[in-house]
Amino acid sequence: MRSFEQALLAPVHELIEERLAGAGASPRARLDLLEAVVAHECGWDLAAFRAAFAAERSLSVEVALAGGRLVRDLIALTPMPLPLALAALAHPVLDRSEQRRAGAYYTDFRLASLLARDAAPHLIPGSKVLDPASGSGMLLGALVMAATDSVAAASELISNSICAADMSTESLRATRITLAATMPGNADLAPLLKLESRLLSGDSLLRPAYEWERISPGGFGLVIANPPWEKVKVSRHETLVERGVVRHYGADYVFVDDELRMAVNAERRRIASYLEEVSLSATRQGLGDADLYKLFLDLAIRVSAPRGQLALLVPAGLIRSQGTKALREFLVEHADSLEITVHDNRARYFAIDTRFKFLSLNATVTGSRPTTPIRLSYGRGTPSGIDRVDGVEIERDDLRRLRPDLTIPEVRRESGWNLFSRISKRGTPLAGGTWRFEYMREVDMTNDRGSFVANTVPNTMPVLEGRMVHQFRSQAKAYQHGTGRASLWQPLAIGSSYTMAQFHISASDVSDRATPRIERVRAGFCDITGQTNERTLLAAVIPPGVVCGNKVPTLMLEHPGFTETEAVMLWVAIANSVPIDWIARRLVTTSINRFHLAALPFPVTDPSDPRSAALIAAAQEITDAELVGGVMPSAVASIRATIDSIVADLFGLSVDEFAQIFEDFPLLDRGQPRLPGEARSTITRDLALHTHALRTGAPTDGWERRLRAAEELGAVAYVPAEHAGLVREAGMPAQRDLIQSSIFARIAPTAASIGV
Repeated sequence: MRSFEQALLAPVHELIEERLAGAGASPRARLDLLEAVVAHECGWDLAAFRAAFAAERSLSVEVALAGGRLVRDLIALTPMPLPLALAALAHPVLDRSEQRRAGAYYTDFRLASLLARDAAPHLIPGSKVLDPASGSGMLLGALVMAATDSVAAASELISNSICAADMSTESLRATRITLAATMPGNADLAPLLKLESRLLSGDSLLRPAYEWERISPGGFGLVIANPPWEKVKVSRHETLVERGVVRHYGADYVFVDDELRMAVNAERRRIASYLEEVSLSATRQGLGDADLYKLFLDLAIRVSAPRGQLALLVPAGLIRSQGTKALREFLVEHADSLEITVHDNRARYFAIDTRFKFLSLNATVTGSRPTTPIRLSYGRGTPSGIDRVDGVEIERDDLRRLRPDLTIPEVRRESGWNLFSRISKRGTPLAGGTWRFEYMREVDMTNDRGSFVANTVPNTMPVLEGRMVHQFRSQAKAYQHGTGRASLWQPLAIGSSYTMAQFHISASDVSDRATPRIERVRAGFCDITGQTNERTLLAAVIPPGVVCGNKVPTLMLEHPGFTETEAVMLWVAIANSVPIDWIARRLVTTSINRFHLAALPFPVTDPSDPRSAALIAAAQEITDAELVGGVMPSAVASIRATIDSIVADLFGLSVDEFAQIFEDFPLLDRGQPRLPGEARSTITRDLALHTHALRTGAPTDGWERRLRAAEELGAVAYVPAEHAGLVREAGMPAQRDLIQSSIFARIAPTAASIGV
């Protein structure tokens, strides 16, 4: 998969490769050619430029100039400004392993322009500007363009203010090229000669504080950066791939020889030593694995001047991860004009998953406690730039009250923030409230792999994996064949499930800590998820006699007034509800861990409240339906709509507020027939809102008509898309006269007592 920028510049890349064919298309020769492009743009004598800036070169002046003119003319046919196109063309070509190891997700020209545009008004005259991980100078080039309106002004900024640091001398050479291109028609090399002493080669994280102070006494007026996005740890998978082993992620690890094992261990020792050194000055790293972007943000804070500006691109974990709490605390308590823009990758800024989320961060470092609200907005990429859409201002005191961990929820408008606030105030965090839970990853799918056996071995237990768990279901899929990401799993219809796991394990191979719980009922959930998935929080009752892999963390639960099993059923019912899912989608990206779970606001539940009894009974019935043949999906759907309505009621939500929540679930009901003239089915929303209207005394006519029409078409609510075909094949009719259903009949007395 190519990024948008790569596709845009593909003809230019092809031309460069053609012109460099005789020179082996080396990175050095590519930079020779790009220098010649700027020589044409600025009117340099290329030979004199080469004499001023010594470097090993592969192309003669004549060959470089001839190719440079063609490249310049071809770039002019693209919508990219020349300096930013040159920065993009100068990126080293990395294979996937090299990119992951370096965390090098090169800055798209649209992101660079947005960050520069936001930072430019805050430039302090005469202060220094630093990019501590400059790469080929994309951000600095964009900043010069945004902050200046003439060649003279650009020359002044480059001469006296710009500073760039990178571990690669080739990258610094590319930065010089990018900055030079912002001064078209200026044949004077003086600005670049003055810049030279501020092109710093080496690891910025290891550079002593006194060197930064020498370069910019009193700190930098602006730190602008797209730092590496990668955890600082050794990946066995990447190590194997780098050594030529052909494997897919998740396959069994088989060390080829002792040399490989020694290499991995040596790399781990090197990284431990490196982290020990950088941690001497990085004081805001928090818990969890070390991450390069956290280290660079910490550095940016340390080297900033009073009232200095921060402008960085960072992963979305900054606003929602446990390990970034210390950095969030600094920003909330010491960063004025704090603006956070949330981006996803649908505009193909990077050649990775389009669902990936990241942030552009702008803030002013201040010693006083800021009172201005936090501005949260959203970026939407276009072919030529980025538009900001939606936005909300969050008062810092409100955030402190609602989110003690200072995680910032992704709400798009004031109405969303108000709804999030209301739910949070009506609920209590799962940790620290009436609930008590013991969280565990029972077996590790990597570290315990040596104890796994085939399902034919007697006296062993199945190992439940994340893909087997869905809402209310611990057996939603059956293993067929294959390993890792290449394995094949078969979706199973509710009422016809069976446990077919990929791995089994003997009870004697389970840890002493996990052993007592594997014969008890507990709750489990799939921790790999997505806030834009069909549903985000997928929880199920885990029966005795199975053990869960690390992607299905389990909870032993206690709640005053409820038995252990009742507490599990109550938690699973609430966790799978649409209101809780909506809250979760505000706070997670691609996984749910203990930290996220503990901070979720759960509604207050009491044993004397009939709504609690109804939730427990409903969860029990759906769990039992897993193995009961002939269960109608429509019966399960109505029970689930009742659960959703009860949870909405516990949070005090009106039908209109509940409808607002459903706007965030556009992927529901894929595979269900849609009403005439409508783009998609909304049977789940309509059933849930109809049920809530009945329970709260609101008008039901509109929802009733939609439901009848959808049911006549055969639509069934609450059916995951990958199971929709199973419902159609079974030919199960959609019925809402559920008193005839044995399942609903058993909870009818409890349901009737609360107006269901």
